[in-house]
Amino acid sequence: MKKTTLLMLSFLFNLSLFAQNYSLDFDGTDDYLDMSSIPASFEYSFEMWFKLDAVTFDTRIVTASSTHNNIYSVALLAGDKLHVSIGGGGAPVAATSTSILPNTWYHIAFIRKSSTEVDFYLNGVQEVTTITIDPSIEWVDEMRLASPFVLNGNPNGLYMDGQIDEFRVWNGSRTAGQIFEHYQREVSGLEFGLNTNYKFDDNASPNDVEDCHNSGTHGVRFGSGGSNNLPQFVTDQPTGLYDIDCLDLVIGCVEESIIDMPIGDSEDNYGNNVGITTDRFIVGVPNDYVDFDKQGSAIINDWDGSNWIETKLTSDSSSYNSQFGYSVDVDGDRAIVGAHFNDVNGVAQVGAAYIYDWDGAMWNETQLVASDGEYYDGFGYDVAIDGDRAVVSAKWDDDQGSTSGSVYVFDYDGTNWIESHKLNQGSYQAGPQFGEDVDLDGDRLVVGAPKYDHSGYNQAGRAYIFDYNGSSWVRTMLQAYDPFNYDAYGTGVSVSGDRVVVGAHADDDAGTSSGSIYVYTYNGSSWNVEKVLGMNIGAFAFFGYNISIDGDRMVVGAYGDLGREGKAIILDWNGSSWDQEEIFASDGSHYDHFGWSVALLGDQCVIGAYFDHLNGANDAGSCYVLTLASGTWGEEKVTESSPISNGQFGNAIAVNGNRMVVGSPYLNDWFGEVSIYDWDGSAWVFTETLTSSAPHVERFGESVSVQGDRIIVGAPWRSNTKGRVYIYDYDGTNWVETYFDGVGNPRFGWEVSSFGDRFVVGAPRDNDNGTYAGAIHIYDWDGTMWVETKLTPTDAATQDEFGTDVELLNDRILVGAPKDDDNGTNSGSVYVYDWNGSTWVETKITTSDGTSYDEFGSSVDLADDKLIVGAYRDTTNGTWSGSAYIYEWDGSSWAETKLIASDVEPFDEYGLEVAILGDRAIVGAPKEGVDGNNGAIYVYDFDGTTWNETKMEASDSAAGALFGYAIELLPDQYLVGNRSKYNRVYDFFCPGPPVFCDEMTADIDTTIVPLDTLSDYIFAVEDWVKLTGNFSAGSGADTFIDVRASQYIELNPSFTVELGTRALFEIAPCDNTLITLAKEEEEGDVVKRVIKDKPEDPEEIKVLKKD
Repeated sequence: MKKTTLLMLSFLFNLSLFAQNYSLDFDGTDDYLDMSSIPASFEYSFEMWFKLDAVTFDTRIVTASSTHNNIYSVALLAGDKLHVSIGGGGAPVAATSTSILPNTWYHIAFIRKSSTEVDFYLNGVQEVTTITIDPSIEWVDEMRLASPFVLNGNPNGLYMDGQIDEFRVWNGSRTAGQIFEHYQREVSGLEFGLNTNYKFDDNASPNDVEDCHNSGTHGVRFGSGGSNNLPQFVTDQPTGLYDIDCLDLVIGCVEESIIDMPIGDSEDNYGNNVGITTDRFIVGVPNDYVDFDKQGSAIINDWDGSNWIETKLTSDSSSYNSQFGYSVDVDGDRAIVGAHFNDVNGVAQVGAAYIYDWDGAMWNETQLVASDGEYYDGFGYDVAIDGDRAVVSAKWDDDQGSTSGSVYVFDYDGTNWIESHKLNQGSYQAGPQFGEDVDLDGDRLVVGAPKYDHSGYNQAGRAYIFDYNGSSWVRTMLQAYDPFNYDAYGTGVSVSGDRVVVGAHADDDAGTSSGSIYVYTYNGSSWNVEKVLGMNIGAFAFFGYNISIDGDRMVVGAYGDLGREGKAIILDWNGSSWDQEEIFASDGSHYDHFGWSVALLGDQCVIGAYFDHLNGANDAGSCYVLTLASGTWGEEKVTESSPISNGQFGNAIAVNGNRMVVGSPYLNDWFGEVSIYDWDGSAWVFTETLTSSAPHVERFGESVSVQGDRIIVGAPWRSNTKGRVYIYDYDGTNWVETYFDGVGNPRFGWEVSSFGDRFVVGAPRDNDNGTYAGAIHIYDWDGTMWVETKLTPTDAATQDEFGTDVELLNDRILVGAPKDDDNGTNSGSVYVYDWNGSTWVETKITTSDGTSYDEFGSSVDLADDKLIVGAYRDTTNGTWSGSAYIYEWDGSSWAETKLIASDVEPFDEYGLEVAILGDRAIVGAPKEGVDGNNGAIYVYDFDGTTWNETKMEASDSAAGALFGYAIELLPDQYLVGNRSKYNRVYDFFCPGPPVFCDEMTADIDTTIVPLDTLSDYIFAVEDWVKLTGNFSAGSGADTFIDVRASQYIELNPSFTVELGTRALFEIAPCDNTLITLAKEEEEGDVVKRVIKDKPEDPEEIKVLKKD
């Protein structure tokens, strides 16, 4: 075995090498510092150093704000002793025993232990017996340093003449040990519970004092010495102290990224219809989910000179499956959107259309409805707008026969939209669907009726031109000169001036349903026609399904070409014929339906591919904007930037290793799907979507679990809540599916959990022991097959819903039964099952203070000998305010600790989701928030005595987000789902509290830099850098060290170096850290070390050859 020689390098502080730092100077005349937003609504602590230039009676060090002069002060009130007063005149006043000397630094700490007790420390020692105060005192979040009370505009006491430094505020009451241990140390900014800390060294503006903790609680300096000039500083410091630089450090837990549902929602059909005007186009998204309902939307895209800026249009009056956005058009600052299945005034699917006018700030909506609308008319099936005129079709209107169809013309009179005319085919025939497509250009309107029977042919189709003569619309009928059965002439129509184009997308001239178009040109007295076939089209190309013409150019869709990948053809009139150019999507794939919708304006056109699959989202849809430049059509793909869906992506989350799975159980009308992400070292990368091999209304993805290359998915609504659980095993190429079904209607698969070759399934409505008594199913892989064991509790009872939540870890299972009645109706309980090698041994746990309807056990998690259980309907702080309980095994029983959020309110549902790992627990409160159901989570870190709380919210917190509905906790990060229309998972990085190292010894690995050549090298540390290495002993976690050196550090066989450095911080113990130096073959090569959670631009560590 090769021997490794380690050389010891000691990092020691020598304060004389530090650059001079600053404290904040007060002139004793009118200078003071306003420190607002001190957390006075709960227990807190503040501490600071101060030095007086002169010891003068009635000098105030700290006071409450001038408007609250009956709260507290720290002052020299008698002789040379500090006095602490709480509550103003007649209230307790306590004095220190130590005399205060001039030009001497002192440390004070003020601890609000509770609403009735305050402690006070001087130089780390409690010199004042705990002060008992009136609990009725109203504490305020305002504080002044160096300022007296100000009564009626006059100071009551003296301004301080001296300096203050190292002011810090902590959440919670600091202990005597914590105060004594830290009062002569600077803080890193990473310490747990630190609320604010201040760098008294102005570098921003004359009056601001920067809060280094990034909470935004900055101090403001007042007075003649500070209001107009830079603050006055002195260079002498408290012993052992120096100012920190405000670094961009990770403080507690921070939101690193937001993981959106894969771009586009399955079956949104973005691009179903499109319209274009100058620098603006509109896209219909008829199957978009809005507030959990499939109502549809329309997207306005505006060109800002470099990008398309999206605005989503929806209507509060659109109903479920209204198909809002199925038809769209735009002209200047006016748009129109059809919703042909909208319910109106209690009439189902009568349809509506919506006009939107842009006023420079917003799109203002006007709803149009037919004056004679009836059930299933389909008003809004197609729309067109030009100036102050709009046209809306109702292709299933029955005026001239069943589903004969009609078209409504609306004219704007400057105030209102007036329904001026209703148009139809002019002859009785059932089924032609007059109004399948419409287009409008000024006083000319064209309407398609593709199912009109004529000349002995079924559904050969017709089209109609209507010209407005000032009082009425004059009809001209068009039909193909070569009709045939089911040609569907009239499916697509377009008009531009004296030219009209009609598509017959099912014409068979170039193969079955290859399609064709008929171009009509008005010569002043009649319409001349030319039939045009698309270039290179074949069977089922459906050329002519959609058409847009502008002057001498038109674009025609052929969405069925190339196996329905689709294409479009642009045709330019050269004076005698139509020159054709094929257009394909650069990233086209099978079944995209590129060319389904088209819109043209001059040298720009928009082509929809409404079945485009985006990152696994089936039929999400997209659009392509084509711009002609230098004879070439350049392409830009546009998709919906912020999809909103019914999918509830984030409803369930599971992570194992570098793989995450996220359930979207409500997607596609409760069919559901699961998204798979893999961690690439810096981000979660979407890789694949899982759906059932036999899709069904089942809420696939309601629960998920992952272990390596195995994913478990619950679908509890399968077969009318019979339920199914899917097992997916990755074989290196595909995810191979196996499934198990429930028996009866137990909601089998409501929850799942897996570990190794075992998984557990909750079936909370199993009826073996009475209605909804519940059960769990355990599956063990024996190498050949899954062996099932069904468990029910020994005291099972009707409606306990045992199995509502389950968690598996090693040989232990935790099961929630939230409607167990041991502590009252639906008070709840949990069961722990431990495998002893032959059987599952049951232990039941109920809360010490349980009451009816707490639903304790609605959420559970376990980590070794710790459990956490949610009781989201606990009423301790009001109706459904919620609570959570942590249980720790002490060797003989489960010891209970109850958690309640410090700011919990009624209906927050705190405890609806819980997670625990080691000394960290997280509780979700998805309905917390002043805006309504924004959601929050509460992170608890155990310090050996107390679970310390930190509240976290989403960076984009919004009403209805339900942030905190799903939580997955990992060693140094956690993921939070929001189970709402926002479809997001939030990734938080959350390192453990660092250890502050006054001294540090580090071992140099001389296997890379041999000892006998070590003196030939110098270790150069430039600016602020981070070094990482592996511990030669300890947990093996990554270490980081912040170092600042003013000189190179020379390595030689025996030395101790005193660095001009600020501090050393690391996550693990402060000694025995192995720093690996590497040298490449060439002199001066740069070695880049891998840093866990490294910055975007990692710093460099250089190993340089000595001169």
